Amino acid sequence: MKPGVVITALLAASLISACGGGGSSSPAPAANTPTPNLPTEPETPPAPPADRPSTVSAPYADYGTVLNILPPGQDDIGGLSSLTADIPGLGDLVGTLLDDLVAETGLVPALTKEPHFDDQLGLYDALVRSEPGITDDQLTDYFKAAPLLAPDAGNWESELTLDTAGYQVDIKRDNFGVPHIYGDSRRDALFGVGYVTAADRLFLLDVLRRAGRGELSRFLGPADFSFDQDIAVDAPYREEDRTTMIAKTIARFGDDGAQVFEDATNYVAGLNQYVSDARGGLLQVPVEYVALGVQLEPFVIEDVVAIATLIQGIFAGGGGNEHKNVLLLQALEEQTGSAETACALWKDLRNGLDEESSVTTTRSFATQSPPTLPDLCPLSGELAGQFPGAVMFDAGSFQAHQPLTHEPCGRPGQPQCPEALGNVPALPGTGVVGGLLDTVGDLLGGILSLSFLDDDGANLARHWATLTRQLGASGQDNARLSDHQREQVMQRIAGIETGLNGLRDGFPSTMSNALLLNAEHSASGQPLAVFGPQTSYFVPQLLLEMSIHGGDINTRGMTFTGLPYVVIGRGPDFAWSATSGSSDLTDVRVVQRCSPAEAPAHGEGGYQVNGQCKPFDVIDEEWVARWNLASSTDPQAVGQNEAVRRRVIRTEEYGPVIGFATVSGLPVAVTRQRSTYFAELDTALPFLQASRNDVHDVQSFYDVFYNTTGSFNWFYIDDRDIAYFHSGDYPQRANGIHPELPSWGNGQYDWNGFLPQQAHPQASNP
Repeated sequence: MKPGVVITALLAASLISACGGGGSSSPAPAANTPTPNLPTEPETPPAPPADRPSTVSAPYADYGTVLNILPPGQDDIGGLSSLTADIPGLGDLVGTLLDDLVAETGLVPALTKEPHFDDQLGLYDALVRSEPGITDDQLTDYFKAAPLLAPDAGNWESELTLDTAGYQVDIKRDNFGVPHIYGDSRRDALFGVGYVTAADRLFLLDVLRRAGRGELSRFLGPADFSFDQDIAVDAPYREEDRTTMIAKTIARFGDDGAQVFEDATNYVAGLNQYVSDARGGLLQVPVEYVALGVQLEPFVIEDVVAIATLIQGIFAGGGGNEHKNVLLLQALEEQTGSAETACALWKDLRNGLDEESSVTTTRSFATQSPPTLPDLCPLSGELAGQFPGAVMFDAGSFQAHQPLTHEPCGRPGQPQCPEALGNVPALPGTGVVGGLLDTVGDLLGGILSLSFLDDDGANLARHWATLTRQLGASGQDNARLSDHQREQVMQRIAGIETGLNGLRDGFPSTMSNALLLNAEHSASGQPLAVFGPQTSYFVPQLLLEMSIHGGDINTRGMTFTGLPYVVIGRGPDFAWSATSGSSDLTDVRVVQRCSPAEAPAHGEGGYQVNGQCKPFDVIDEEWVARWNLASSTDPQAVGQNEAVRRRVIRTEEYGPVIGFATVSGLPVAVTRQRSTYFAELDTALPFLQASRNDVHDVQSFYDVFYNTTGSFNWFYIDDRDIAYFHSGDYPQRANGIHPELPSWGNGQYDWNGFLPQQAHPQASNP
């Protein structure tokens, strides 16, 4: 049988595969979102089941053709020498300045670009410029092969054996730098995954774990607070909440929950082995640690939860903007002077059912509750009679709650910075800042001197004097970087948050894509697929390719940096991919305040549910956002730290408060209830199952990826079939609410469970 081809384009990457055969499994039950309770420490988890044998009898057999491609960043840990190699004498200068730096931090920065940083770029660029009509034998001109290689396949570019802390794993890299990880057991393999992830994405790991906590400004400084603001609104957790999530996942999924915990434990052990070696000066670290003056700290399992939060809370959500419909209706009524005209405009703008929109499947599914709506104007007096659970707050009363605020601190006339930072002296004005990106001296002065802003002024002056003296001696005072070099430097340093902000939109619906062709329509008689999930462009990439083998794991593909499993890729005889779903799994709720006398926009006091008054849960934290090279280089902003305050107001049943308003003159709080809130870690289950080859046909694909709690479109191919499944914990809403308007959060209109598997949009071999 001629094997089919599956091509997956990830971020601008691609995977091509066709498959057959497989093992068997029984699907785990779908996860339901827990009602968050007061945090508790996790109990000692049960021991996971012993490593089971591989569910595929021939794990390295060639079941089909799989090709892929990734943009730059496969094995990236930084390096500046490639950016400034054409400047005479620079290497000696860097070496001189690094002596002091290494002594102070104990870290050895990487100054050389990794060999496989951009060696797939030529293939990728050629594909963009290729002419139509590519033939089968030309595919390898644009994609690289992605087989599951046996450990003795030979021709490895490098090989590393780790035998430490009770783990033993072989890491072998091919001629594109892709790590192939081989362990005698599952735990060994996961340790290797952690080690490889730290080796190839250490600084990005650090950024993501802080971003997932909503504390990116604590790490990267005051360049941009929007990411922290998003997390404070959508996924605000204390550290003990993340610990509680771990305990609940263990309890909810039995043996599989224990396995998730064990996998995360071994993964973090691998991360920390690399961190330990790096802190001991045995391994290089990304140059960003030097440039930004930040510390390298060990990882904990809660970091995995934080990164999962980043994915679920920001990338896998949908809905939750019902209050904006109210604001739009009220604004239209004010502008037109007519409720009837306002409603007509609103109905035209909202596109509740767009007959011309592109669809993944032409089948209809009863996903909305109620399934149909009467042609009713929400501004009419009939709303309360037909939808008693719907809420229209008073016009002009809504005030958004901003849980994150910040102000300058630490200079004369400014408040003292939190965390006892003290006053930080201002740096020289335009003499430093104006040349920061134009001259070699200022560039390296920033990297090697300005990163120590929390040191005293004498230390700063000592670094600056060393730099000036060395540049003067070498005659390079006026050496300038080329435009290309300056752009690269800014990508690595000042552009870090720019790349992250591109990710705040998740997988853009206009970019991620998947094209599948069933066997009936294929000239070869085998199904074909081209997958193209997109995660924005910045360096290094979020997605990291690896091939993992050990115990019952046998998979290859792309993992999201910071997660222990392949999230898009292939098993021995199947492949899968995803695009963002953006379907509605979030509702805006309105809760009544306990006392009519309470100020509408005030977070003290409590709220009413089921006739009882309950206090709000308030998270009140402060930290300092220290200036560094990722921050503004405006002369007035250089050296300026910011005091940050995060004040989150939460309800136990209906999520965090996003605003305050009045309804018929009485004060209310407006909250956002997300089905995946306090359950971000639950979505590890389908990736655990896919990694051990629980997927072996269309039905098992449905069973496994139904367990994905976030809103995604999942695509599947083997050598017989193609399939699609739309995942997410979609609530079944109570009678009496209007799905496009806020609803009361008082215990009378709570969700009635979640959409069953058979009601999710799905299709095979269309």
